[in-house]
Amino acid sequence: MNNEVKVLKLTTGEEIITRMTEEDSGNLLLEKPMVIQQMAPDTTGRVGIGLVPWSFAGNTDSVTIESKYVLVTLESTSEMGKNYLSTITGISL
Repeated sequence: MNNEVKVLKLTTGEEIITRMTEEDSGNLLLEKPMVIQQMAPDTTGRVGIGLVPWSFAGNTDSVTIESKYVLVTLESTSEMGKNYLSTITGISL
């Protein structure tokens, strides 16, 4: 798992999307993690998904966490992966 876009469900209940690399120590290196949040329904009643920074006050360009805080690691859907990469790079994919 080298720098792939993953979705992590943490023991805190947060669901985050991030580029992730597993370190030799077993820790996880997260690059620009973002929280996945459900947004209010639009005028048609469709519920949206939003990506917000994991921390508003701290630098989250590179964050190391212990793997014991991750309940599950999932492959991102193609669409979510593209949305995440577009958000962090500013480039439309």
